Amino acid sequence: MTLKDVTMTAEEFFAYAERPENALRSLELHDGVILDMPSPSQLHGLVAAQTLFVFMLFVRDHPIGFVFGDSNDYVLAPGLIYKSDVSFIARHRLPKLVKHFRGAPDIAVEVISPGNTAAEMVEKVEKYLRYGSRLVILMYPEHKTVRVHRMQADGAVLVRTLSGDDWLDGEEVLPGFRAQVSTLFPDLPVEED
Repeated sequence: MTLKDVTMTAEEFFAYAERPENALRSLELHDGVILDMPSPSQLHGLVAAQTLFVFMLFVRDHPIGFVFGDSNDYVLAPGLIYKSDVSFIARHRLPKLVKHFRGAPDIAVEVISPGNTAAEMVEKVEKYLRYGSRLVILMYPEHKTVRVHRMQADGAVLVRTLSGDDWLDGEEVLPGFRAQVSTLFPDLPVEED
């Protein structure tokens, strides 16, 4: 990830991101600083696509909200814009489609890449939860595990780690949703760099 030495507002960020020379870049805004997100690996893309697929299948049959891929901007606060790999917004929170969603998704899913640091992901989870996400799901393709984060009423963050035959569920955020964790990760060897 490359940091720019400029602090921006959300409006300045969107003007910058929409320039033709930035069309193929994946950009986020962290505390007013642009982060240029690296191209994901094939493994990352496959896990994100499979997760998007199972969420989409469920929501198609239970139209209680909308599922998005990684092209949706979430303006969490001034100077803070994230793009989840997969996200869900409850229907009542999205009466019409907007260019940039102001607020956090109800469910944010982030697929962890080797370049992500633990500190970076702790901060991202904390900010998603602080600004309104009800569930934050971190997917670890290298270990084929999932960590589900939710903020409790007292402000403490509850974390569940799931793997193999465990079931990922939508809790009260996406009631009835269930996916076996092993089905979210490819059963293929991964070539080392």
